[in-house]
Amino acid sequence: MKKTTHSKSKKPVTGIIQLTRRGVGYLAMPLSDTATKKQQDIEISNAQLAGALNGDTVEVEVTGLFPRPQGRVTKIIERAKTEFVCTIKGDTAVPADFKFYKPITIKGGEYADGEKVLVHLDSFDGTTAKGTVVEHIG
Repeated sequence: MKKTTHSKSKKPVTGIIQLTRRGVGYLAMPLSDTATKKQQDIEISNAQLAGALNGDTVEVEVTGLFPRPQGRVTKIIERAKTEFVCTIKGDTAVPADFKFYKPITIKGGEYADGEKVLVHLDSFDGTTAKGTVVEHIG
């Protein structure tokens, strides 16, 4: 038996993503897309964030509607912030912002474990975060 598909293409949803401390994202579903007055946010699992961070403006593709709307980030339109206060741990910097769900690999320099630094995020694809220390805080 062949499955039928709808010819209507899915329109991406754009908005500001909010993350939980577990690294799960939520994006408000546009009012025009809801059939009922009860609006549910689109849930985006950690694996589907594609490097999106809390407060980023993103484009999301809705991948399912039941039991709740699910989606995946297809594009990061604008970063909310690019500098983070971190604590050095080995060759990584652990962000103080608990909604930044991965440690940042830092380039060069000698830093002591436990040292506080300001790190500029150079790149983040959801798997590997790379950054540069821009200031020693203490």
